[in-house]
Amino acid sequence: MITKQATLWSFCSLAAGIFLSCGNNARQNERSSGAGLPVQPDSVVQTTGVVPPSVSTDEQRVRTVFAAFRLAVEGDNRELVKDFMHFPLQTSGAELKANAFDREYEKLFNTEIKRGLSAMDENNLSAAASGAGRYKDVQQDAEVYELSVPGSGKNGGAVTLVFGKVEGEYKVVGYYR
Repeated sequence: MITKQATLWSFCSLAAGIFLSCGNNARQNERSSGAGLPVQPDSVVQTTGVVPPSVSTDEQRVRTVFAAFRLAVEGDNRELVKDFMHFPLQTSGAELKANAFDREYEKLFNTEIKRGLSAMDENNLSAAASGAGRYKDVQQDAEVYELSVPGSGKNGGAVTLVFGKVEGEYKVVGYYR
């Protein structure tokens, strides 16, 4: 029997593999160069003279977690989605406890929110202006990220998901409608 932890790591590994495989094109181009010289791709430094900021380890982690979280929501895997949440989850109203999550799942991730989340990618994440200070149990030295998921109609409007680092792992720590 596959455990929730193994399934979570499988999703994270899959998302990390997809995220990291984007850099393999340069190696293929080097091998396929007919002149015997490696192909030199234009870089931001060569074209603008500006060194782009490096991606922080926290940013890489939250991107990987978000990709796996999105797949879990799209697959309607409630237990895995629950593993990506930190409880009590801060919401616009009262805090949501773990034992109430199953009862509230359909409201939290209705069809419109699932559709909106499916259209999002890791580039839609941004550093939260509020920072870690307002979230319980979130590591204060780590960046907090947020994502606005569009929604409309009778089931409510847009939702903002907040990802914070708890005990070394990024989790959803806030859900605001």
